[in-house]
Amino acid sequence: MDKILPQVHTGLSKSELSSLLLAAPSMLKYPLEQDSLPVHGTYESYNYTFHLDLPVNVRHLQDFLYGS
Repeated sequence: MDKILPQVHTGLSKSELSSLLLAAPSMLKYPLEQDSLPVHGTYESYNYTFHLDLPVNVRHLQDFLYGS
């Protein structure tokens, strides 16, 4: 695995990673979606600290994961 993924650090064992790789073809049949947090427009940056609207971001994440 170190030769294939030299920059990846994980708590998974080599056998767990191998199992996931073998299962990958069946997983690739599902559509993939991505998102980002914090949600654009829900935070302000002040000298490297972020003040964000946590409740809005929590609701957004819950909607993304579980649907609205």
